[in-house]
Amino acid sequence: MDSTETLRAAKARVMAKLISGDEGVCPCCGQFCKLYQRKFNANMAQFLLSLIKIQRQSGQQWIHYSACRFTGRDYPYIAFWGLAETAPSATGQKRTTGQWRPTEKGILFANNQIRIAQHLFIFNNEILCPSKQTIGIAEALNNPFQYNELMGYDVPEPGDPDHGV
Repeated sequence: MDSTETLRAAKARVMAKLISGDEGVCPCCGQFCKLYQRKFNANMAQFLLSLIKIQRQSGQQWIHYSACRFTGRDYPYIAFWGLAETAPSATGQKRTTGQWRPTEKGILFANNQIRIAQHLFIFNNEILCPSKQTIGIAEALNNPFQYNELMGYDVPEPGDPDHGV
C-alpha cells in the first residue's frame, strides 16, 4: 500500500481480488488473503448426527468431541452453519472446552426438516456469504471432503484427454 492509498481503498482492492477468485497479500498488514468455499460434507454430517444421538442417549447437555464420530478435523465448521455450538472455557486458558451441543437448527437439519447452504464463503475466519445452493442431511452424508475443491485447484482426473494425464 502506498502512502496515498486509503485503508478503505486497500480493503476494497483486496475484496475485489478475492471475489474474482484471486489470492494475495494484504497491502496493509501482509496477511495472506484467500476466500475459501467451505462445503458442508459427510464428515460434518456424521459428527452432527453422532452428537445428537449421544446427547439423547446420555441425557447430558454437553458432549466431548472425542465421543463423537468423525473422520477428519473439519467437524468444527458445523458451528459456522449454526448447527452446533461449543462450550466456552471457564478459565480462559483455552478458547473452548471441547464440549459440544447441537442447536435447534442442527436438530431440524439432522431430522431432514430444513436444508442449509451447501457452501459458505469464508475469509479470515468470517462468513462473507452462503451459497444459493442448499443441501439436506442425506445429500451431505454422500458428499465427501475434497481438498482440491476447498483450495480452488483444478486437478484433472486420471485419463482426462483434455489434460493429457
